[in-house]
Amino acid sequence: MKWLREHIDVVNQEPVLFHKTIRENILFGFDSVTNEQIHQAAKMTNGHVFIMALPNKYETLLGERGTTLSDGQKQRIAIARALLRDPKILLLDEATSALDNGSEKIVQEALERAAQNRTTLVIAHRLSTIRRADKIIVMENGEIVEEGDHESLMNVQGHYFNLAKQQNLRQIEEQDEELKLENKEITKLMLNDQMKDISIDKTVTPIVKSSSYEKKKSLEAYNLLENDDKSKIKTKVIKINS
Repeated sequence: MKWLREHIDVVNQEPVLFHKTIRENILFGFDSVTNEQIHQAAKMTNGHVFIMALPNKYETLLGERGTTLSDGQKQRIAIARALLRDPKILLLDEATSALDNGSEKIVQEALERAAQNRTTLVIAHRLSTIRRADKIIVMENGEIVEEGDHESLMNVQGHYFNLAKQQNLRQIEEQDEELKLENKEITKLMLNDQMKDISIDKTVTPIVKSSSYEKKKSLEAYNLLENDDKSKIKTKVIKINS
């Protein structure tokens, strides 16, 4: 039993992180591990880049439960910790269910790397997590209702097919909502720019009007002069320019 526990690791939906540095969180439970091994585990989970972008890198202190990081970043650190142990069996319990679409894609790539050369058991409601699994078991009310790989289950058009169809529709709806929000933000920015332009026009317009008025008055005064006076003004202008 002890041997079995030593060769199994779990990544849960809510990763367990401590009020310690990133390095200590990845290293948790190990003593004789090099920095290179820690970095390699983080690279496999797409975590090394964002860690190196932090001010203190691997020595960055995390808040309780990793509150200073995003959900996707926390999950990648938890996966890196699991990979550092190099378990023979990796259990992923809803590891991406709490993530948004962008974070899920990054974490999913990390999980696919983590699953190589080991037995991986995945518990998931998001079918994108298990799409490439060798064997998928569909359960309903505690009973197995279907099993096979993604392609064969889609061809059967049963429970798995219906779930996939529902999730595709839900994903399309989520993408539509995201697009609407983006359009609102763009419209808001455009309106702000227009308001700035109007504000600038209001400050510039009186100056332009004043300048035009002065030029008009000068021209009217010039036209009232006798011909002799006009010739004198032209002569003075020529002398100044020469």
